[in-house]
Amino acid sequence: MASSPNYASTPTVGAAILTAANSGSRTAPVGGQTIFTPGASGAQIERIIIEPVANTVLGTIQIYRVIGGVYYILTEIGIGVQTVSTTVPIAPQTIEAVSQPVLMPLAMPIGSTLYAVRGVAQTGISIQVEGGS
Repeated sequence: MASSPNYASTPTVGAAILTAANSGSRTAPVGGQTIFTPGASGAQIERIIIEPVANTVLGTIQIYRVIGGVYYILTEIGIGVQTVSTTVPIAPQTIEAVSQPVLMPLAMPIGSTLYAVRGVAQTGISIQVEGGS
């Protein structure tokens, strides 16, 4: 147990545009992208922001923590039908301690990564991860 508070000293972010569908399984996903890699001392993720960059159909985004090459599913986020417009903004979905207190903040050990994949192919979903190492 630490005798003093341990604060993140380096802001760490990650981002990707997800387009391909998962061509694997829930235990061995294929077609996604690494969206976050912690620093040399590990990291803590505070927020994940998901927002379409084009029209969407019903689907999901699966988020995994990868440790030692093994994929552990953390959560699955539903994506509704949305139409990109120049007059109506699309509201991003945010995963953070307020909306998902069981999941966030998320500890990321040294050597792990965060990986995301679409349930169905789409033109694009922006996913951004904010944390600190």
